[in-house]
Amino acid sequence: MVNRKEKVIRVKALNEDGEKVIGNMNFKNTDLDIAVNALIGSMLTNGYIDDMQNSILISVENSNKDKSTSLQARLEGEVSRLLDASNVDGAILSQSIVEDKDIEDLAKENMITKGKAQLVLQLVEKHEGYDFEELAKLSVNDLNLLVESKKLDIENSSKVGKASDRAYIGTDKAISIAVNHVGAKGSDIKDLEIELEYDDGRFIYEMEFYLDGIEYEFDIHAISGEILSFEKDRDDNYKDTSKATEKASPTPTTRPKASQKPVDPTKEAVEATASPKTDNLMSAAAARKAVMDRFGGIVQKIEYNYDSKNPLY
Repeated sequence: MVNRKEKVIRVKALNEDGEKVIGNMNFKNTDLDIAVNALIGSMLTNGYIDDMQNSILISVENSNKDKSTSLQARLEGEVSRLLDASNVDGAILSQSIVEDKDIEDLAKENMITKGKAQLVLQLVEKHEGYDFEELAKLSVNDLNLLVESKKLDIENSSKVGKASDRAYIGTDKAISIAVNHVGAKGSDIKDLEIELEYDDGRFIYEMEFYLDGIEYEFDIHAISGEILSFEKDRDDNYKDTSKATEKASPTPTTRPKASQKPVDPTKEAVEATASPKTDNLMSAAAARKAVMDRFGGIVQKIEYNYDSKNPLY
């Protein structure tokens, strides 16, 4: 708590973690910037902020909205500078606290700050199935991960940086586990959806995708990588467009063109033995003999049909 001159009036620890961070430091009448510097330094020293837990929640309560917004932005910038100086890629979620009796009561019951109680309450209200007491036990970084995963719009807040997920296997590893389980490759799956979820006291990756007309759903433990549940169901609307449908073509039937006459078998016989050269034509007698030798019987009539390319009797 600070006064109008931004001098610290009181710093109160609400739980054991807060007591550890404050330690023996006395902040009364200290400039706000100095107090913030000391608290961030203690959080870094005691392992409350690192590459695996890089999120900080800044909550400002002021009846004057403009002053609240201004102080919120200034603190956000100061904390960001301190984290950068410590080589920590931080994620800062800052918000203005709305005066609300229910939030105050929830904060006291769960031994958390009003700022954290307000954040948790918004998560519970925006996502059916979340329990306030369960989420209140989570770290600020885990709450920030849920905000990012659900793409939630937190009221009266701003956000800088990305919450670290290094304490978990990560989305890429979770996808690899699921794809390997069905014997496929990452490039084979379609319409992939994955998000980090908190359910039954644990973080899991909920995932679904399609492969060869089958819809797959997975729940994968976010720490161990264990497949907690696995379902598959055929997609009735699936159409396989990877292979062209081929129909057997019927054997083409040779038909005479409209201008052609039906083929005479006697002419076929002559064609087989006749020379295509016009200067070496078969005689009519030779043609008669060729027909007789092949078909037998009596040749009643021989006609000569002249064609420069294919002369025939």
